[in-house]
Amino acid sequence: MMNRTRDIQTLILSFQPLIAIATLEEERVQTLLQAVAQDMNIALFEWSITQGLTRSLTSAQAPWVNDYAPAGSQNPRGLENTTEPAQMLKYIRETSQKGIFWLKDLSRHLDDATVIRQLREVLQVFSYTTSTIVLTGENLNLPQEITRDAFFYDLKLPAREELLVVVREVIRNLKAKRQLQVEPTEQDVGAFVQALAGMTLRQARQMIVYAAMEDNQLTAQDVRGILRRKAQIIQAGGVLEYFPVENKPLNLGGFAGLKRWLSQAKIGYTAQAQALNLKPPKGILILGIQGCGKSMAAKAIAQSWQLPLLKLDAGRLYDKYIGESERNFRQAIALVD
Repeated sequence: MMNRTRDIQTLILSFQPLIAIATLEEERVQTLLQAVAQDMNIALFEWSITQGLTRSLTSAQAPWVNDYAPAGSQNPRGLENTTEPAQMLKYIRETSQKGIFWLKDLSRHLDDATVIRQLREVLQVFSYTTSTIVLTGENLNLPQEITRDAFFYDLKLPAREELLVVVREVIRNLKAKRQLQVEPTEQDVGAFVQALAGMTLRQARQMIVYAAMEDNQLTAQDVRGILRRKAQIIQAGGVLEYFPVENKPLNLGGFAGLKRWLSQAKIGYTAQAQALNLKPPKGILILGIQGCGKSMAAKAIAQSWQLPLLKLDAGRLYDKYIGESERNFRQAIALVD
C-alpha cells in the first residue's frame, strides 16, 4: 500500500495531469487516493454521472462521519451543475481549488468533441500545477489526443497483506455480532489468504462471510469451499478453464525425463528453498505433435504437485473488436498471476 501511495504522490508532484487506472475496484482506488490526499494535505473530489462532483467525506478536510447513520444518508451532495461531463470539466477548469479529481467511467463519454475539448483544457492547466485527474473504469480506451497526456497506472490485484487485513476484519466483525462460534487459528487464516489470492477485496470479503454464515464457524474445512467458489469466478471469465486439485495417484506412462524434472523442481517451491533465496523454476515448455500427451503431461504436473490447473485456450482470446483480444490476454495473465 505504501509503495502505491508513493507512486501516486510522485506522479502528482511531477505535474502529471492525468492518471488512468483500468480497474473496477473502486474501493481500493478510494482507499489509495484518500491516503495520498491525506499525506499531501490536499482535497479529494469524486465524480460519477449519477452523483456529480462531490468532496470526499473521508479526506483530511472532511467532517466526522457517523458510522451508524442509515445507508446512503452520508453521501455528500454533489456540487451544482456538475452532473454532466462537460459541465463538470468546466467547473474543474475554472475552480481555484487544488486537489485530486477522481472521475469514474468518464472514458465512456469521450466520444463527445465538447467533452474531449474541455478535458484537454483542464489537462493543459494541470500540467503546471500539483492537481491531477484520475480516471477509472474497466476499459479505458482514450482518444489519441488524451492518451498523450495520460499515465496508465497498473493497480495490481490485492497483495497478501491486503487480503490478510480483510480476513481479520471480517472475523472481528463476525465475532462482534456473535455470528462466529468457532474462531479460526492463525494457520487457518493463512490458508484462507492463500486460497483468496487473485480475488478482489470485495470478492474475498464475500467468500469469507459466506463460508462463516453456512455453519457459524471458520475452520480449515472452509478452504475447499472457497476454492470451489473461486473456480466458479474463473470459469465465468470465459477465457480460462479451471481444473481443481485431484487426490488420485499420478498414472503417467513413459515421460522419464519429465518425472525426474518434477521431483527435482518441486524443491524450488519449498520454504527451505525460499529461506536460501533460491528461485523456483519459471516454467516448462512441452513441444510435440498432436496426441503425444502434452495436455496429459500438464495435468500430471498439477496432480503430482497437488496444485490446481489453469488452462488458457487461445481460441477464446480472439475478439472481433480491435484491442479486445489483447485485453483478454492481459486479464487472463493477471488472474493467473
